[in-house]
Amino acid sequence: MSDRVNGMNEHALRVLEFEKVRAMLIERCLSSEGSARITDEAIATDRETVERAQDLVAEYRAFMEDDLEPQSLTFPAIREAVTRLRVEGAVIEGSELAAIAEFAESASRLGSAIVAHSEQFPHLQSRAAELPELAALVRQIRAVIDRTGEVKENEIPALRSIRKRTLGLQSEISRLAGAFLNDGRYARAFNADRPTVRDGRTVLAIAASHKNAIPGVVHEVSGSGRTVFLEPLQLVEKNNALAEAHEEYRRELLRLLRELSEACRRERDALLLELEIVGELDTVRAKARWSRQFNGIRPEADSPEIRLRRARHPMLGKSAVPIDIALPEGVRSLIITGPNTGGKTVALKTVGLLALCRQFGLQIPAEEGSAVPLFTAVYADIGDEQSIEQSLSTFSGHMSRIAEIVAQADEHSLVLLDELGAGTDPSEGAAIGAALLEYFAEHSARVLLTTHHGALKRYGFARDDAENASVEFDQDRLAPTYRLVTGVPGASHALEVAESCGVPGAVLTRARELLKSGRSGADELVVELTERERRLRVSEGEAQSARRRLQRREQELAEREAEIARRELALRGEAAEEHRRVIEESRRRIENLVRSLREGELTREKTKAARSELDDLSRLVEDEQREFERETEAQRAQQRPPQEARGETRAGARRRKQTAEQGPSLRSGMDVRDRSSGRRGVLGPRNSDGSWSVSFGAIRLSVPEADLEPAQEGGGVGGGRGTGGGAGGGAGKPTVSYSGVSYRPSGEGSEEDERTEGPAFELDLRGMRLEQAIEELERQIDRCLLSGTQRFGVIHGKGEGVLQQGTRAFLSEHAAVSEISYAGPEDGGYGKTVVELQA
Repeated sequence: MSDRVNGMNEHALRVLEFEKVRAMLIERCLSSEGSARITDEAIATDRETVERAQDLVAEYRAFMEDDLEPQSLTFPAIREAVTRLRVEGAVIEGSELAAIAEFAESASRLGSAIVAHSEQFPHLQSRAAELPELAALVRQIRAVIDRTGEVKENEIPALRSIRKRTLGLQSEISRLAGAFLNDGRYARAFNADRPTVRDGRTVLAIAASHKNAIPGVVHEVSGSGRTVFLEPLQLVEKNNALAEAHEEYRRELLRLLRELSEACRRERDALLLELEIVGELDTVRAKARWSRQFNGIRPEADSPEIRLRRARHPMLGKSAVPIDIALPEGVRSLIITGPNTGGKTVALKTVGLLALCRQFGLQIPAEEGSAVPLFTAVYADIGDEQSIEQSLSTFSGHMSRIAEIVAQADEHSLVLLDELGAGTDPSEGAAIGAALLEYFAEHSARVLLTTHHGALKRYGFARDDAENASVEFDQDRLAPTYRLVTGVPGASHALEVAESCGVPGAVLTRARELLKSGRSGADELVVELTERERRLRVSEGEAQSARRRLQRREQELAEREAEIARRELALRGEAAEEHRRVIEESRRRIENLVRSLREGELTREKTKAARSELDDLSRLVEDEQREFERETEAQRAQQRPPQEARGETRAGARRRKQTAEQGPSLRSGMDVRDRSSGRRGVLGPRNSDGSWSVSFGAIRLSVPEADLEPAQEGGGVGGGRGTGGGAGGGAGKPTVSYSGVSYRPSGEGSEEDERTEGPAFELDLRGMRLEQAIEELERQIDRCLLSGTQRFGVIHGKGEGVLQQGTRAFLSEHAAVSEISYAGPEDGGYGKTVVELQA
């Protein structure tokens, strides 16, 4: 018997709990159209349909996470009303007209938001662009009917006039009825102190014994016969006028509803198209919300292998333990072994359910890099198939189900078998299991199975197209960890589980003796391989920890280098500003001096004043030069080894001795090299203390003779005459050392002079993918560290999307961040995070 539904095996859908996923999607729909589509939608089995569904869901998820989806979308049920409109002259209620307007308005807002970002969401746009334009119909309905379905009486002159007349008549009737009730002549005639209404007419409750006291028309007699409801003749005319006014109002209202209904009937085809498109978009929206809630990813397409990384069963919620499962290309069977309640069956269900979810257009709860092939059918034999009515044992129930699978499975099938070969003689069960695996391998079906049979474990070792896996067991806690380990079969750990359940120690000791005597070499191999795998994982964990520590250290060094570079830039700027000031002051004073000499007659007083100005300028330059030499020497002392700072080094002594022996080899005007800094300059006159004046570009310094040597022609560090020091310096402006940092005057175009962009006061990440946002955050933090900025804001938008969660998780783990907090309500609230950096 075949029990396939929508192209998939119905039994598999049930045992894999796919219908629970379908129910979750229905809960997330906004419209009855979306709910109906989810209910009836089949699981796709062709690549084009699956990938289009994945495209749509990925785009709508990004649409939501970028805060582009309009708020307060409502899609009330309107199909029944639209269906009734196929009959000419049909009139629908005001509440139905209001629902049609609300539906069309929400559809228009949703469609416009998608079309406005068509480049980002091309697949959504192709459908949203087909939404009909119903703005005129919405305006026509809104002019008469409010959002609650009530008529806007005050905005319709005819209804307003009738209502005014009605209120006047009601007031007059109340006045006349009150006059009768307050007339002392009839004080004993009334059984009630206020008028009442019968059949829309105002009447008075009068005692039957006094019914002739007031002339009028009796409309009703109470059940006891003691009270009659009388309409006095004075009220008859007014009641008639009121009834006519009510009827006029009803006719006018019906005319308005008929006009609006006819307008909707003319747009019936457009409304039906809108229902179809909204239903499709609502379905995509529900799938995107589900995928977002479970942090789903889009699995790789066209993969020939099953590869799930940290996959989670969606029905287990936060208690789900992520598992890694791999069935590489060429491997058709994965044999999972291990203790009971260790997670073997959950592993089977996770693979099967995620395969179905992917083909239903859902992103699967796993990590990037996961892949699931396309299956035309998924079969599952999971759970107890015992049936009293059909006289089937557990084993027979399993075999009946497996027989159906064998008859239908092919190379595009996924087969999930739980506890294969259980419920009968172990040797026979293992033999049947091995034969089934061979049969499925011959037909290229992919098989995942769980078992306790050692023979099937050995099958996984012996076959190239089979792989072993096991659920991990913690020997210290005597409990499973629910992690799946690929490549190694697992022991059942029955004795350990029995011990944790309180089985007496004597029984367990005897069981171990019996087990040891009967254990085969293959079983010992399994134990050894499992232990090796455990040790390997421990080593890998230690290596990963060491790698993380190294990465943190590299990050700290990078941050320190960035801080040093920032300080260097600041000092370089100060030096440049100081030089600029000296040059500007010198230029100004020289210009004033020349102008003074040129103006008028050259007198002795002018000559004396000019000489004084030149002396002052000379002193200014000499003061600046001495300050520069002092700072240069201080920097040189900081760079020397401690022993050199305290006194002359042996190398320095040898140089002085060598110089004394060789005699003076330096002469004014020659190119020389400063041994301590590597800079080249032009030798000037010798000073009285034995040092030499050396011109390093525009700067002249006093340098000890022992630190100077003739420059090699065309070589050395620096350039020729008039060049500054520095690595590879050629002709151009000199590099000088000022206040402990190197500085090249503007115009040199060196790499150090490139200006860097400053940090943003507020970083807006809305509209970015999470990966883009993280990269932008890293650049922002680097800029803040370079500029000394310690506080900035990050705008990520509100909601429950990964953009907010991902950025805050990244910031909370960043070494340079000291604190993060949400902004105040007036400054963005939960849509903005304030970041404080380490001081």
